[in-house]
Amino acid sequence: MESYLGLDLSLTATGFFLLRADGSRKAFEINTKPGEYASLVKRVGAIAGKIIAEMAGEGVRLVLMEDYFVGRQFAGPAISLAALGTIVRDRLLANGYPYIALPPASIKKFESGSGVSKKGNMVKCVFKNHAFDTASDNIADACAAAYFCKGYADWLNGSTAFHKYQLDVLKGIKAQIDNPPEK
Repeated sequence: MESYLGLDLSLTATGFFLLRADGSRKAFEINTKPGEYASLVKRVGAIAGKIIAEMAGEGVRLVLMEDYFVGRQFAGPAISLAALGTIVRDRLLANGYPYIALPPASIKKFESGSGVSKKGNMVKCVFKNHAFDTASDNIADACAAAYFCKGYADWLNGSTAFHKYQLDVLKGIKAQIDNPPEK
């Protein structure tokens, strides 16, 4: 069965949203605390390992996640998020999963029509657009990423069944799908 995965990577609460071809969904948060792990590498490894384990047998065609976004954060948190994103990317490719990483504004605009949509609005949009109810903004962002992921794959296959603002986002994508190396 073909499916699409959206990830909202975070060290404290990573959002995971799997959209299956039959319309069924799997969604949850991966919660971690710094004191539970001997090092940052072990912590991000645990998060990446949980993501890969949950993908097993799901026929994931493509993964979409937010690209590194450091904005005005201090170097420490930015480095930690970059480590998480790098390890997850490495594990995805090592396990045969292609992915694409896009700026948060692209995912927000595709889902809500606004690239600066606030977290609470994203929760409302995923409920309105996909009848998915969650109180978690992490899961809502992952949900938006999964539906964007499917939309992107459909668009690459010639579909034009999108709102104008969604087509604008799709046409503006500069990132490419990162595919696993051929064996």
